[in-house]
Amino acid sequence: MNFAALRSDGTAVGTALATSKPEERAVLGEELWWAPTASSGVAVTPKTSLQLSAFLAGLTVLGNDIGVLPLRLYQRINKTTREERDDHPNHELLARSPDGERTPIGFKRAIIGHAAQHGNGYAEIERTGRGRPAALHLLDPETTRAERIGGKLGYRLRDGKWLPAANVVHISGFGFDGLTGYDLVRVQNEVIGLGLASQSFAADHFANGSEPGGVIETPHRLNSDAFLRLRDSWDARHGGPGKRFRTAILEQGAKFNATSTDPEKSQLLDTRKFQVLESIRMLRVPPNKVGDLSQAHLANMEASNLDYLTTAILSWLIAIEQEFNLKLLTRQEWLAGYYHEHNVETFLRGDIRTRYAAYSAALDRGWMSRNEVRAKENMNPIPAKDGGDLYTVQSQNIPLSQTGTGLESENGGKPKNAV
Repeated sequence: MNFAALRSDGTAVGTALATSKPEERAVLGEELWWAPTASSGVAVTPKTSLQLSAFLAGLTVLGNDIGVLPLRLYQRINKTTREERDDHPNHELLARSPDGERTPIGFKRAIIGHAAQHGNGYAEIERTGRGRPAALHLLDPETTRAERIGGKLGYRLRDGKWLPAANVVHISGFGFDGLTGYDLVRVQNEVIGLGLASQSFAADHFANGSEPGGVIETPHRLNSDAFLRLRDSWDARHGGPGKRFRTAILEQGAKFNATSTDPEKSQLLDTRKFQVLESIRMLRVPPNKVGDLSQAHLANMEASNLDYLTTAILSWLIAIEQEFNLKLLTRQEWLAGYYHEHNVETFLRGDIRTRYAAYSAALDRGWMSRNEVRAKENMNPIPAKDGGDLYTVQSQNIPLSQTGTGLESENGGKPKNAV
């Protein structure tokens, strides 16, 4: 019986016969431990990638923005009506705590962070004796891998435990096989490595740079003690913060030849700005979300948020919803109209003038009641006896075909059938 383990990038770790002696390893999952060196000379790993501020900010933005969106369980009654089912057992997992320890925002923020950085986010589903989901426990994305044994899909953990696919929530990013996502740190190590290298260069420049800086030339050969004394005294006076741009005094015919690197000539600032875009491009996060406001404007925040929602957020939301529908609902419940869905209205809210204009149009045309409007603004409802639940329309609206007819009628010059 053959089986193949899949790495996070979708490639096979290897195949083996179930009857053959397994390869001896010190720790299961060690093939996932890697430290590739980019062309820039920087070792890029999941941990070192977080030292790149733009990449960390992009992951944080995605995790936070998806985490704050409410995830609800609904049941569709008919084609036009649905109800939120807070009486379903899944409601507590979604709205209170997925495991009795974390809050829903903490769980979603973590699993999206795993999926965005490593390509895959995993959580074990703990079930009751009747098979109902009782808790969701996050798994380590670096040591959890998909594995198919005898045609049956499952997940192998670091301790060797094998879980069937039905008991694992798996949120994956873009990948070749549609199951496992590509590890962004692995496939984009050159981009991240260049960002880390430019960041390190800037830090070294300001930490170790000296002005004036360069080569000290002396007419006579210096012995080791004199060489070290001259170098150390120079660095002590001119090196490091607060010591640059001091006047240099040289003795005994020594000359100073400036060779320091000009950050402008080396395009350090431009490189760092470009690496901000490169680091978040793979996450589809707009620059203004990570603090780069050079091209940002507030002329139409609603349109900006809509673009962010559709390009960066929506695919993750659908991935979560579909995975929860598949793993946390029975087929009978799904056929009965149960489904999970995020409320994304937070991203679509405009400024107060735009919102009030939209509410006014909705009230005038009768497709929202005043209590529905007040609920969206987090306000208490108007009592039903005072008309808070009524749908109203403007009384002067009449069919176009009746415009200008019946003006001599007994109702004061209005069409006879006007409301």
